[in-house]
Amino acid sequence: MLIKTIISFLISNSLVTTWDVLRVTLKETNFNKQSNPTAELDKTQRLLYSKVDSYELSTHKIAQYTIAIKINPKSPDVYVGRSTVYQRKAYIMLTWDSNKAKELIHKIAQYTIAIKKNPKDALAYKNRGDAYRYLEQYDEALADYNQALKINPNYDRVYNNRGIIYSELEQYDKALADFNKSIKINPNLAYYAYNNRGSLYTDFGQYDKAFADFNKSIKINPKSPDVYVGRSTVYQRKAHTMLTSDSDKAKELYRKAIVDLEEAKKILIQQGETTEAEEIQEEIERIKRCYCSS
Repeated sequence: MLIKTIISFLISNSLVTTWDVLRVTLKETNFNKQSNPTAELDKTQRLLYSKVDSYELSTHKIAQYTIAIKINPKSPDVYVGRSTVYQRKAYIMLTWDSNKAKELIHKIAQYTIAIKKNPKDALAYKNRGDAYRYLEQYDEALADYNQALKINPNYDRVYNNRGIIYSELEQYDKALADFNKSIKINPNLAYYAYNNRGSLYTDFGQYDKAFADFNKSIKINPKSPDVYVGRSTVYQRKAHTMLTSDSDKAKELYRKAIVDLEEAKKILIQQGETTEAEEIQEEIERIKRCYCSS
């Protein structure tokens, strides 16, 4: 029943190609499983079905936000929330890459061999945990990160990556604690932890703290487009809160958001990421059209 629901959704939204990737990959893993059963193929199938579950979850959340908009159509927060879910759903639908999944499964097998050869290899646990995280197999990723930290309690990158999972799981206190630990261990290099903690503060509405973290991250690594996008989000969120009370100040903040997005776009172009740069440009045009027109 669930599969039929997803097929109907994909057909109605002209996304049959994405479904075909899922269907063919599932068929392929079923065939391979019969001839060469492995735990890794089981994980692949669980991943594919979890993607299908994610469609239903996002659809349910969009429906909730739509109801909230009908109740309070002048609240900018619910529009931002629904937009975020739409983006998440689009990400799942359009960037799903079965070849990437197979590559990660292969890497997991390689790291597992490395761990069997050397059970004290913290890097191997960290790398396998990263692969599980990208596949959204969070229990397995957490287990590997925890083991890596047992071997090396000062592994700052592992604290950061574990914090990302806790954030995805909405365990925000644990996420914040891990980002703090990563920064404490390596305050002059952990730009990624500043960035992730800044995103967390943004979601908490603690904009001054978010600005401070993004500024620190930019100072350490000024060539990371994600940081400029993150700081732009803070400007936009703060501007939303001022639309009715101080529209001129809100427009000023939106202009600052555009400046950061322009910088992110420039870096992406330099890195050859033209598709992402085009998406940033679309966001810039949306902000100008909605909030910065005189």
